[in-house]
Amino acid sequence: LEAVSQPEEFARVEAKRVIVGLMRDLRGICSSCVNKRTYTLLFDWLFPAHMGLLRRCCQVYGQDNDVAIPLLKFFADFVYNRSQRISFEPNSPNGILLFKEAA
Repeated sequence: LEAVSQPEEFARVEAKRVIVGLMRDLRGICSSCVNKRTYTLLFDWLFPAHMGLLRRCCQVYGQDNDVAIPLLKFFADFVYNRSQRISFEPNSPNGILLFKEAA
């Protein structure tokens, strides 16, 4: 998906199915991150390499409920501080990055 350059190709039905499946899988992974260590592993994998894909999905599929709802549900779960799992070091910019992406 990251290699697709044209918005028309990105908006195809096959791409939509892949994105919906990916968002559901990521939400399941995120839900299972119940402590700081596992959440940090997911965060480090997602930032900054894959956040561009999520932003692009929001831009292309913002009006398509079939894609936007799983995307927003994943992102809501990702930023929800369940069990105090979001805890970064004081000198880490990760908290600011997370806030910037959520805003």
